[in-house]
Amino acid sequence: MKKIIMLSLLVSFSIVAVFGSGQQEKATENDNEPGELEPVVLEMYLLGDTQPDYQEMLAKLNEKLKEDINATLKVNFTTWSGWDTKYNLLLTAGEKFDLIFAAQWTKYQEFARQGAYLELNELLPKYAPKTWENIPRDGWEQTKVDGNIYMVPMNALEFETHGLLYRLDLAKKYGIGKIENVDDMEAYFTAIKENEKGMMPLNAGAQGPGNSIRHFINAIEGVRPYPWTDSVNMMMHRYLDEEEWFFPLERHGTVFYEKTRDWYEKGFWPKNILSSQMSARDNLKNGTSASAIMNAPNANDDAIQILANHPEWEMDWFNFEHRFPVNKTRALIGNGMAINDNADNPERALMFLDLVHNNFEYYMLMTNGIRGKHWELDEEGNLVMPAGVDVSNTGFAWDAPCPWGWREEEFHLGGIMKNPNAMPFIKQWWAKWVENSIYNTSVDFAFDPTPVTTEMAALSNVQSTYELALQWGVLELDKIEEYKNALRKAGLEKVKTELNKQWQEYLNKK
Repeated sequence: MKKIIMLSLLVSFSIVAVFGSGQQEKATENDNEPGELEPVVLEMYLLGDTQPDYQEMLAKLNEKLKEDINATLKVNFTTWSGWDTKYNLLLTAGEKFDLIFAAQWTKYQEFARQGAYLELNELLPKYAPKTWENIPRDGWEQTKVDGNIYMVPMNALEFETHGLLYRLDLAKKYGIGKIENVDDMEAYFTAIKENEKGMMPLNAGAQGPGNSIRHFINAIEGVRPYPWTDSVNMMMHRYLDEEEWFFPLERHGTVFYEKTRDWYEKGFWPKNILSSQMSARDNLKNGTSASAIMNAPNANDDAIQILANHPEWEMDWFNFEHRFPVNKTRALIGNGMAINDNADNPERALMFLDLVHNNFEYYMLMTNGIRGKHWELDEEGNLVMPAGVDVSNTGFAWDAPCPWGWREEEFHLGGIMKNPNAMPFIKQWWAKWVENSIYNTSVDFAFDPTPVTTEMAALSNVQSTYELALQWGVLELDKIEEYKNALRKAGLEKVKTELNKQWQEYLNKK
C-alpha cells in the first residue's frame, strides 16, 4: 500500500474563512432571512462531561444563534460513566432530539443501518452549503452507508495512537527513568505498588477515560508493528497492508492476557476493576493513580493541566506503538455529528453545524470558551490564556467538552503542532507521524451484519462474559480456551467468513 504523506492531506483541507475575522453569511431556510424563520430550540447530545462555565458560554452562543438563524441550543452530556449504554438508549428508544455526536468508535455505521440517524444527501447542499463544499469529497464518501450520508464529519488531521501517561518524576525516583518498553512499564508499576502509599499503578475502572487496557496489546513484542483497523464491533482486525480480517486472539495468541493476568495478581489495578467506575485520568490528576491510558491529544491536554497544578511533578507518555514504523491517520468519520432520525428541526441543525464549521467565533466559543475569559490570541495569533488564568483555575478547559464532532484543522489552534504549550514528548511523536503516516483508503467499508444477526448477538453475549474480564486479568488463564470454544459455538467462523466475503465484494467494486 502506498504511503500517503500528510502534506497532501493537509493541502486538501479547504480554506474556509479568513483567520479570526468576519461573520459567516447568514444561512437561510426555504430562502427566508433569519428574522423570518420560526424560532426553534435545538437539542444536542455530546459525550463525556461538561465544563463549569459551559452554560455561560452557551448563553453567549445562543445570542449569536438567535440573530443568525433564530435558534437556541440546549446541550446534554452523557458523562463518561456508562456513556455507551446511555448513547445506545438515546438512539434505540425513539428519544426526541436534534443532534448527537457520532463516530466510527460510537458505531456510526451500525446505527445508521438501524435507522437511528437522518439521511442527509439532499439536505446538506442546501442547509450546510459551505461545509458541503469545504469538506473533501473523500470525507463525504467515508460517511456513506449503503450509498447515503448520515453524518457531518470532522475536517482535521488526527492520529490513532494510545499510550501511558505517567509520572516521570516517580520513575526517576525509583531508578527507572523514561519508560521505553513493557519491562520498564512493569518495573514502574512494581515500584509504585511497593513504595507509594495511597497510590495505585493504574487506579482505574474497566471502562471509561484513561482506562482502556486493550490498547496495551500494541506494546507487546510479537504483535506485528504495523497499523490495523477493526470491524464488527472491534471484534475483527485487519492490518492495512493485508487483505484478510482476523480475530486477534487467533493471530496474536494469549501473551496479552498472560501479561494482564500477572499484573492483576500483583495488584497493579483494583481487584474490583470490573465494577469500578473510577477514571484513571481523574485519579492521575488527584495523585491516587500513577498512570492513565490515553491517546496523544488527551495526554497532552492532561499533562498541561497536571503540571499547572503540580509544577514539581514531571510527566511523560509511553507510546504503546513506539515500535511502529508509521502511524495511521484517523478517518474523518473518526469524529462527527449526526442528526437524529426523530429530529424536529433537521434543517436548522444543519445550519447550526455550517456556522460552527466555518465561522471562527462560533468554533472558538464551542471549543475553547469565551474570549477574554478562557482564551486569548497573542500578537502572533497563538492561543494563550488571559492574564491571571491558567489551566488550574479556568472554567472551560480547551477542547474538553466534546467539540471533536466539528473539528476543523484551520481553526484548531489548540492542536498539538499549533499550541505553544504542547508537551514536547507529545509534539515530537506528532511531528514524526505527520512525516510518516498512511491513510486507510478503505475506510468507507462498512460491514452489514444482517446475514449473521443471530451469530452477532450470540458473540456479543460471549464477549460481555469473557473479554473485559480477560483483558484486565480477572479471569484465570484456563478460561481462555473456554472463551474460544464459546466463540466458536456462537458462530465466530461464520461471522468472519461473512466479513471477508463482504470485504472482497467491496474490493471488487473499488
